[in-house]
Amino acid sequence: MTLAPDPAAARPQIAMLAADAEAVEALWDTLAGRSPPEGSASRLRHLSFGTDEDDHDGNGVLRVQACSPVLEMCDLVDLSCFTDPAAPVGPLERALDLCEAAIWCTSAADPWPSREALVWARAGRPLRARSMLAVDGLQEAKGAERRRLLRGLRRTTEGFFAECASLSEAAAPGIPVVVAEVLGMVGLPVSHRVGHVAPDAAVRPVRVSVEVGDATRTPRPVKSAAPSPFRRASRKD
Repeated sequence: MTLAPDPAAARPQIAMLAADAEAVEALWDTLAGRSPPEGSASRLRHLSFGTDEDDHDGNGVLRVQACSPVLEMCDLVDLSCFTDPAAPVGPLERALDLCEAAIWCTSAADPWPSREALVWARAGRPLRARSMLAVDGLQEAKGAERRRLLRGLRRTTEGFFAECASLSEAAAPGIPVVVAEVLGMVGLPVSHRVGHVAPDAAVRPVRVSVEVGDATRTPRPVKSAAPSPFRRASRKD
């Protein structure tokens, strides 16, 4: 099973993962601007920009159309169906090979439990270095409590993610910091100035097809990213 982008207009494909239903719902609402489709929790879901109806292709992939600022810049591949520690390793590893970067959502109420670490340990080191941990509910923690949570997460997730941040924290209208970070890691930086998207990040939306067979997808070359202003700022928490 292969997700194949239009070769004339390749766009970064970002994996999004969460291990519980509440975090999955938060990811979809924040990144895609919609709720997950009903009855598709066990399917690999590929999200691209558009207004067409969702396409059940019958091959284990649900192509989802949604309109959000995030999807104007990249495609999302929801791999939450592979986050069960008891699930076979192979499907997740093959699915991660489709993606240039990743966002894992965890809950501030129970941040980064061992079952989540066990699953994400299956990801290769290069992808982990281009991934962010999004914390749902972190905005409810204030002052010293927020700083304590962030320090603890950075300590326990060292080597798993490049950085962690609140899922609700925005870098620009409709663009969460966690998305801006991973786009910068794959060479599509978002300006830290609210309301402005860097010119080289203005990618025209395209439809992405799904192909089934032995063909493999070659990931986009990853450019060297400049130091992130968001990461420097977050270290002050």
